Amino acid sequence: MDRCPACGEDEAYPALAPGPSAYTVICAVCRMRGPVRDSVVGAEEAWDDLPRRKDAEAQKARAERLAAYVRADLARRKAEAVARALEGAAGYREADRVAQDALARVLSATGDILPGDLGETSQ
Repeated sequence: MDRCPACGEDEAYPALAPGPSAYTVICAVCRMRGPVRDSVVGAEEAWDDLPRRKDAEAQKARAERLAAYVRADLARRKAEAVARALEGAAGYREADRVAQDALARVLSATGDILPGDLGETSQ
């Protein structure tokens, strides 16, 4: 049998597990239990198939890379949402400015308001 996936010691042994015809492997050092199988050989094979520390380190490195990607992707999505909001606000501000200018021209032409009401100075 392979060493314990958790502590790395070579002190594992097959044992009975709860249930009819149920076997597992237990580490005598850290008490980690392997998967339950219907035979001792099956339990030992399942124990040997468990990921070991090197596998765990590779998985941890992959998880860290994935976490960094997810954080970067989230930041990118937030930045895009802010950019869209700013573009929309800029569009509204531009449309508002155009509408105000048009309104000012119409009101100025009708003579209903004084040029000073529009922020213009009379000359």
